[in-house]
Amino acid sequence: MAQEKVSAMVIKTVDAGESNLRLKLFCMEKGIINVFAKGAKNTKSKLLAPCQLFTYGNYVLFKGGDFYTVSQGEAVESFYEIRTDLTKLAYGSYILELVEKTIPEAMEENDVLRLIYMTLEAMAKGRIKSSTAAIIFQVKFLQLSGLLDIDNVCTSCGEYNENMDYFSCKSGGFICKNCKDNIFDSKRLSSGAKKAIEYIIGNFGRKMFNFEISESVRKELFDIFEIFIKIHMCDNLKTLDFVKKCESIL
Repeated sequence: MAQEKVSAMVIKTVDAGESNLRLKLFCMEKGIINVFAKGAKNTKSKLLAPCQLFTYGNYVLFKGGDFYTVSQGEAVESFYEIRTDLTKLAYGSYILELVEKTIPEAMEENDVLRLIYMTLEAMAKGRIKSSTAAIIFQVKFLQLSGLLDIDNVCTSCGEYNENMDYFSCKSGGFICKNCKDNIFDSKRLSSGAKKAIEYIIGNFGRKMFNFEISESVRKELFDIFEIFIKIHMCDNLKTLDFVKKCESIL
């Protein structure tokens, strides 16, 4: 069995008997892989901490056939604050499920992994609202996936136009004024929503999380990109219900 060392984030955990776990690790250079963690649920196990959901750490893996087994792990960042706050937990779980269900296994996506880390970090430290962090993640993730951009080209007719204030989830982005009446889901964005999208798309790194938006803009953007993601990526995210329940009781 070959030994490998990876830096990775735990994006999914599933019980495998009384004491074992099956993990999905999002690894630098390797993408998402399935890993078996023997005894990781035992309170005295050295794998207990590094095998928690949201944890970013260093792992020693053994590959035998088509599966990996983790033999050693060291937590670098646990994002403990996310697991102890219901709202942060809801949005953090949504982000991980979105990634887990839309990125093929074993596909290197280092920028996406960095984006997850920065988003969870912003949530954990409370620099911005968890809902805002999730919106930033949605927009940047769609851009990194090649599904969203701002290039002043109408996603309906393909014509260049410098002033596009309308958005269509079905068409896949911004549309021009000439097309808005012919597209059933065209929606005029508020200036705050458009500026937020432009800022996120135009930047990468922790500075993406250095701004806040109003409650109305948060709702506008989250509703838009919930639909966009359902149409173009995934329509069965169970954690969305968790998010909406948390928001309804706050």
